[in-house]
Amino acid sequence: MKKRLLTKIAVVLFVLTALNACKKDFLNVNPKGKLIASKTAEYDLMFNWGAIRIGLPTSAVIMGDDAIVADPLYAKATLRTQRFFRWEDEVYEPEDNATEMSLLMPKIYIYNKVINEVMDSEGGSQQQKAELQAEAYANRAWSYFMLINYFGLPYNETTSKTDPGYPIITAADVAETKFTRASVAEVYDFIIDDLKKAIAGLPPQSAARVRMSKAAAEAILAKVYVFMGRYTEGLTQISNAFTHLPTNFVVKLYDYNVTLATGGTWGYNVTTTPKAYLSGVPSGDLHEETLLDRGFNNSWSLNGADILLAPEVVALYTANDTRLKLFSSQPYGGGTIVSPNPPGAPAPMRAIGFYNTQYGVRLAEMYLLSAECKARTGDIGGAVTDLEALRKKRMPATSATVSITDKDALIRFIIDERTRELSMQGYRWFDMRRLYKDPLFAGKMPYTHKYVSATGAVTTYTLKPERFAIRFPQSVINANPGMKNN
Repeated sequence: MKKRLLTKIAVVLFVLTALNACKKDFLNVNPKGKLIASKTAEYDLMFNWGAIRIGLPTSAVIMGDDAIVADPLYAKATLRTQRFFRWEDEVYEPEDNATEMSLLMPKIYIYNKVINEVMDSEGGSQQQKAELQAEAYANRAWSYFMLINYFGLPYNETTSKTDPGYPIITAADVAETKFTRASVAEVYDFIIDDLKKAIAGLPPQSAARVRMSKAAAEAILAKVYVFMGRYTEGLTQISNAFTHLPTNFVVKLYDYNVTLATGGTWGYNVTTTPKAYLSGVPSGDLHEETLLDRGFNNSWSLNGADILLAPEVVALYTANDTRLKLFSSQPYGGGTIVSPNPPGAPAPMRAIGFYNTQYGVRLAEMYLLSAECKARTGDIGGAVTDLEALRKKRMPATSATVSITDKDALIRFIIDERTRELSMQGYRWFDMRRLYKDPLFAGKMPYTHKYVSATGAVTTYTLKPERFAIRFPQSVINANPGMKNN
């Protein structure tokens, strides 16, 4: 494990050095595998490393119950994908390094360096140093929020102090090899503390979507509170986030009625697009609904189609919901996807719309978080206003109206709207975890996956509650004697 970590940090050093190759004294490796900086500008540059915003694990997409698989497409899937889809106990081989760790831990190493060292750096103002430290706090919190939702059980107020979470690492020390798991409660407290420090020090403006802003940190904290069931506090934070949206770059909802119209700005063609994918959708820092750019390239689903949108989710959309244009019932290149349903019922669909899946902060989800917090706290009118503001950008205005006045029914509708807006992008896995013991969604249990063979035969897999937490590879347990596995 130590060897692998050192290797990854060596890669970090190479990338960071390449970003400033004209300045030879930017970073020196002394000793090997250790990141050294002295100037404030050098710490600032660390946030521009490309892997900060991309290279996140795809397992959340695979584990969401909005997914279904079908042969012959599924036959192409890796063993890791198949194991995650089946919610198996052991996903990784004993000597494997879990992707959910290896893609996030090098980033946490960088954030820890900035937090611990930037205030003593040379050349910058105290305000600049404080803002960089705040940015690192927010990024570390976001990383730990991802990790606890992979390796810890869902937050439960009653058991969180004893449920094993994830090791809390605050030192940028590659020589450290022994780690102890903190409790779920301790990890959430750590995340909240980091975010509060970040919000106090971050400015409203950020240099680019890849950089953390005050609004992004507030939106993340709102989401953390929602996952803990603290909706009043979540509403305060998401309201603050809307107030502090950056103005130095555009943050707005796209009108899918325009962008996804045939011949529209995203290049949708009713004849050719369903056989390929929609290539005109802006991605990464070009996407105007993105407030914080964090994600992964999902070309594996666009043309590989290992994972498909389940028919039950397809049925949640109305016929004139333009978000359906982000999916296709045809395999890449054309043909037919094997369906478990009788003729006339919805068929599984392949994602064709977003080349880059965003796990960071998205304006559309901010509207949904705001709506849920308002509904949960009794502001039915405010929740409906938020929902309709989003839905009018996703379908004709005459279909966007929400007339639900019952609190519980509205909350269920908001969760369905989250599924429609965020399907096949990993968000459903996180929602499954937090809603597992919510009495409003008891009828959704247990969670299941379906595999459709080439003949149409269906195999159903059921998620065991303990598999809400991924098991660590045996290599991690061996390197940390006494660490309890999930």
